[in-house]
Amino acid sequence: MGFLNLISSVFATRKQPAAVRLDAASEAVLSKSLGRLAPGQQGWVEMKQAQWLFSETDDALTLRKFDESGKRAVRDFAASLRCTPRLMGDRVIFTRNENWMS
Repeated sequence: MGFLNLISSVFATRKQPAAVRLDAASEAVLSKSLGRLAPGQQGWVEMKQAQWLFSETDDALTLRKFDESGKRAVRDFAASLRCTPRLMGDRVIFTRNENWMS
């Protein structure tokens, strides 16, 4: 390996692993799915699956957005598994934190 290749490999950005669909049949199953993500990797579930698991409301409006208690429940659940959630369209995207202190 030449010197320039060595230098560029040191400063090359890491390629993020592809986002995967997570199994959300239950909180326990979702927990296992999140635990399998590599640091920095993203996984997703459909919004309606997350709402079924975490939302206390059966309102038709919850098909488009979470109630506040549902959002809080998702954040707390994800944080307990060293992940960060974000709502994006009809999906909830979870990113596995790079650092165990995150």
